[in-house]
Amino acid sequence: MSKTILVWIEQFRGQVEKASLGALAEARRLAGKLGGEVAAALLGNETEGLREVLAQHGARKILLAQDPSLEHYTVEAYVHLLERLISEQAPRLILLAGTTQGKDLAGRLAARLRAGLITDCTNWRVDEKGELEFFRPVYGGKAWSQLACQDSVPPIVAMRLSVLEAEKLSGKPPVQAEPVALPEDLTRARATVLDFIPASPATLDLIEAEVIVAGGRGVGSPENFQLLQELAEILGGTVGGSRVAVDAGWLPFQRQVGQTGRIVAPRLYIACGISGAIQHQMGMKDSQIIIAINPDKNAPIFKLADMGIVGDVRDVVPAMIQQLKSSKLQAPG
Repeated sequence: MSKTILVWIEQFRGQVEKASLGALAEARRLAGKLGGEVAAALLGNETEGLREVLAQHGARKILLAQDPSLEHYTVEAYVHLLERLISEQAPRLILLAGTTQGKDLAGRLAARLRAGLITDCTNWRVDEKGELEFFRPVYGGKAWSQLACQDSVPPIVAMRLSVLEAEKLSGKPPVQAEPVALPEDLTRARATVLDFIPASPATLDLIEAEVIVAGGRGVGSPENFQLLQELAEILGGTVGGSRVAVDAGWLPFQRQVGQTGRIVAPRLYIACGISGAIQHQMGMKDSQIIIAINPDKNAPIFKLADMGIVGDVRDVVPAMIQQLKSSKLQAPG
């Protein structure tokens, strides 16, 4: 088994997903501890133009598999090809971003290889014997699970999206591109992707949303949630809420953020009239940017926020909507 960290690169229509670039950065740190290198598995069609991007983010070798049948992700074809790649390359481990596709691929691939599978990983360490240990939160973040894979088969590790951050290297790092021989039966998949229909941000599961406008007791009524809905639409996001809002019947349970609801990590989280009980904080603390709006300047949510606005939601949100509309700072479409 080599010391190579193999990263599966998720791409769509000629663009590498940001989460995969973050996975490359994580792999580069891990390879530095192990004295190994980072290899990127790039599957698709006409993907040669992505070499430079991957090199700038830490890949030293790119395993390039190109074929029209690989243009769109299908778990059958991708698992079939990656199983063969892993057998040939014998990496120390396989690392990927825990996206919807990443988790789908990781589970199927682990079963096929009879390999250890670690999902929702947020940290790792190399012990004094050079063995890898991985950590993932459990019980709503109240405790940590420490995991190690002892088998000779390389483990598959899916990283939690909130801990992944891309790091672009300076200059033009060297990279070796290695074409991958495709198996003859690659095109025998039972399913074919015909088209992609984009989902409305308003109907997205909270876990997948990049922008969440969440409301709590301070919103005041279910009618006032229309303000939050309008703000979310302008920002290309969706609406969530605290347990108080859900218990009051203002939102369905599927929209609840918190320890007993959805654990989210969007790029932007706007907390409207939410005081910030610890149970709610556990569900949104990993958001990249947090904006809090609350009339109580001592509300706990302000300690977590990157920006705080002391004021009534019913006054602040309409002003935000008006400013965004006049500035034309709205989500496309």
